[in-house]
Amino acid sequence: MARPFLDGMGVMQADAVCIRTIAVAVCPALQRTDALLTSMPAHLATVRAVPSDATLVALLDFNVALLAQARVVAQAHTARAEPAFAALAGPHLRHVIEHHAALVDGVADGLVDYDVRPRDRTVEEDPRVADTRLEALQQALAALDPRLDVSRELRVRQCVGLDGETVVTTPSCFGRELAFVASHAIHHFALLRAYCAQHAIAVDADFGLAPSTVAHLRRD
Repeated sequence: MARPFLDGMGVMQADAVCIRTIAVAVCPALQRTDALLTSMPAHLATVRAVPSDATLVALLDFNVALLAQARVVAQAHTARAEPAFAALAGPHLRHVIEHHAALVDGVADGLVDYDVRPRDRTVEEDPRVADTRLEALQQALAALDPRLDVSRELRVRQCVGLDGETVVTTPSCFGRELAFVASHAIHHFALLRAYCAQHAIAVDADFGLAPSTVAHLRRD
């Protein structure tokens, strides 16, 4: 079972945290950009910052909650033949799953490679397989020691260039990559939002919305 998020408050009911601000706070390699964040948008002016000792728990529980949203979509396809899971939802969820798995697998040796993925067709074709993988990732994140250093250094390897033939490795940290995979998942959920509405798949009102957007809408 996941640890309570910020004293038991739900992810989107808690005060939202701008992912970019978290990245600068937890990753020393990025702190030189802090001056760029001194002018906070008005809709974030009342957002309460997470204390540094709670940052890792906040990020872990945020990702666990996002994976729960993905499971809702996968489970909605297990009881229906149409629409075909592999037509749209499956590939999106498979992509989210494999990015989270790459981070979980890479923490131990300090190297994360989001481009070396299995691209498992069974995950995008069978919603039961996808749901099982999502649950396993939730359990893996929830089982991580909350005393881990959120600034733990990681190296991220990826292909760049229009031809995809150049491989680079850049410095990062655990907290920054947790923020990245969360943002990455939300992006894919945003692409699925209209699909879910079209096919009467009941998802959270904040499905596919960035935390800063949720904060903005709550303020208005």
